Amino acid sequence: MEVLTGPERRRRWTAEQKLSMVRESFEPGKSVSMVARHYGVNPNQLFHWRKLGGFNRSSQHL
Repeated sequence: MEVLTGPERRRRWTAEQKLSMVRESFEPGKSVSMVARHYGVNPNQLFHWRKLGGFNRSSQHL
């Protein structure tokens, strides 16, 4: 796990990293909370990325 210290505490994720996390959150047996915890991301952030990308359970554009 990466610990951020000092004045720069925000992490920057590339579009590819975000897409990878979103895809992983749709895998069978995985949840948004599980994936978010694994990457150290707030679950609300991951839900937001899913919404921005137009991803949902009924119409996965993966």
